[in-house]
Amino acid sequence: MGSPEPATDPAGPPRPRDSGANPKGQLDHYCQKNRIPLPQYTTEFAQDEVGYLVSVSIGDKVYRSSVPQLKKKMAESEAAAQALLELEGRGGGDGREERPQGVDGTSSASQGRAVPVTPAPPSYKNILQEYTQRSKLATPHYETMLSDEGFRSTVSLTDRSGKPWTFSSDGQQAKKTAEQQAAQRACSELKLV
Repeated sequence: MGSPEPATDPAGPPRPRDSGANPKGQLDHYCQKNRIPLPQYTTEFAQDEVGYLVSVSIGDKVYRSSVPQLKKKMAESEAAAQALLELEGRGGGDGREERPQGVDGTSSASQGRAVPVTPAPPSYKNILQEYTQRSKLATPHYETMLSDEGFRSTVSLTDRSGKPWTFSSDGQQAKKTAEQQAAQRACSELKLV
């Protein structure tokens, strides 16, 4: 004999609400559940503020991310979270900045406090890469070596006149950190940050 089969619900098992880490998935689920058109995302790069802003259209309504993000995915999540707040009647005129759910999966409204949006630290490699693309320059070239002092990285750029620029990091424990530090020095010298 086998173990008894679990009882099944004709509507299917209840779907657990996604955590706050996936507002796009929550928004898709909300739209499907309420039989409204699926969201359409439009991305633009805000050059003045060095980041992406996203608008999400659902039917004839448009919701927009409020803070430029360094990554498109983060900006899309921000716009989806804003749309969810409005659609579920928790956003708008009261000035609260709540998310549909907190990182731990509990509702921020049930906790009685707003969940602030914390911008990610800047990725200097991304900022430098985007600068070279916008300026139609060759992409930055990173060379990283391991020495007794740790990883040392040098980033090389060439300006429009063909003049080479190089920026180096100090010794770092990780290759990624060394490359970020070299890129940060380049961004500072080029006045990108």
